[in-house]
Amino acid sequence: MTLTYFENKVPHLIEEYYQLSFDETSVPFQSTVLPIGLTHLTHIFYGQQKAVLKAKEMPLTGTVLSGQFFRSYQLHCTSKSMSFGISFHPTALYKILNTNISKLDNKHVPLKKFNSEFSSKTERLFKDFKSSKDMVNQLNMFFSNIQLTTNKSVENIDLVIDLIKSKEGLISVNDILEHQNISQKTLETQFKKVVGLTPGTVSYTHLRAHETSLHL
Repeated sequence: MTLTYFENKVPHLIEEYYQLSFDETSVPFQSTVLPIGLTHLTHIFYGQQKAVLKAKEMPLTGTVLSGQFFRSYQLHCTSKSMSFGISFHPTALYKILNTNISKLDNKHVPLKKFNSEFSSKTERLFKDFKSSKDMVNQLNMFFSNIQLTTNKSVENIDLVIDLIKSKEGLISVNDILEHQNISQKTLETQFKKVVGLTPGTVSYTHLRAHETSLHL
């Protein structure tokens, strides 16, 4: 199994690009995937992959949109496979699709079923795949020019996320509220809609991800 990460030129939307490949010597493969507080878009070019959460199997084929997960799930691959994916900035998917991101919580869904317009645009990019470097360049250009939806609430959430990152997750909701002139209920409602998680869960997930990276 080979997992490669690529830098991007649109950090306000993309955390990272990644390519995941399995050859004949690495299958069958099974691994636990931990929540990291990000949504993802993955295109599986070939091979048989599936996600398993609490005995529920979710086939991963074509272009798949992955929402926020509150618990770990199992990734299975049973044949030679290759996929290329995008880890979004926490507010990016809302800005791109202008929809309630919490609808994707704990789900992997075909992008075509969730948003056919965005699906048709990204499918053209993946269809023309030539190399990882070219794919990154194409995606950078695509996301640099994409039309976004934003407002004051989303801008405030971006500021809170920057605050959480600067504290490496070591911040309470009360501390966050000191920087916001809104109630806790309003903040949590806005976060669920835009990010898919509450600010407390984002802080905890970011802290867990940071602690995990320190032990790698």
